[in-house]
Amino acid sequence: MKRILTLLVCLLFSTFLRGQYSLQIEYNQIFNTDFPLIRTGLLQVNSNQSIFVDLMKSKRPIKENSDTNISYLDNLSDHERYTEIKEGEKINLQVGGNYDQYYMYDQSKKTFLFTGELGKEQFLISDNFNLQWEITNETKTISNYKVYKASTNFRGRNWDAWFAPELAYNFGPWKLHGLPGLILEAYDDSHRYHFVAIKIKNDKNLPMEPNTHFLKKIDFKNFILGNFEIIENSVNIIERDYEVIRHNVKRNSKELIYEWEEQPKKQ
Repeated sequence: MKRILTLLVCLLFSTFLRGQYSLQIEYNQIFNTDFPLIRTGLLQVNSNQSIFVDLMKSKRPIKENSDTNISYLDNLSDHERYTEIKEGEKINLQVGGNYDQYYMYDQSKKTFLFTGELGKEQFLISDNFNLQWEITNETKTISNYKVYKASTNFRGRNWDAWFAPELAYNFGPWKLHGLPGLILEAYDDSHRYHFVAIKIKNDKNLPMEPNTHFLKKIDFKNFILGNFEIIENSVNIIERDYEVIRHNVKRNSKELIYEWEEQPKKQ
């Protein structure tokens, strides 16, 4: 009987530990966009789960690199649409960005959820994707850890990531994960988006997990299409009162093309 009780206690304790986050990583998120800025990102991980939070209120401007030559119209994000009217006034249409964003990956369940805004309402979005990494022998050191370089193409952007096998967690910032070690740095090939770890600490008491029970759930495709519809409707409303000069603005967010938009490959 004593042995059974001991086993039950051990089982309950191990279940409790699996729910705890044991490591926290602070990242600088560097956005080399039309309005260059840095935001803080926090990643907390355990053996099976990760939560990354993008702290919206932490944003601070950075000086533009003198070597950067970014066209205004070519580099508006998907959540910022500008139209130019006859008198030269600019109208800023923004969707999202008022709340911290959470990205939650459960490795054992293979589920990825994140929070986001659709109009003025917060949603919990389920996303489904698979990152195919190519690992190289190239190495360097970040925060005293030896890291290896890996590359992938994710929704139209080529990403390089540097992961530390010594930190045996398969997670990283934003939606990046799936490498045999924690991702300490990542950037796309245009260096428009750049994540770099600046602090790593052990902590089992990280009250960061959001309360998502009250959020409406929506799948990723409907979330993206819903945002596109809101942007288009906003432009249509403006056109009733102004002569609008439309521009064919290309996407410049982290994700450039979605699975339902990709052309099927010829056999």
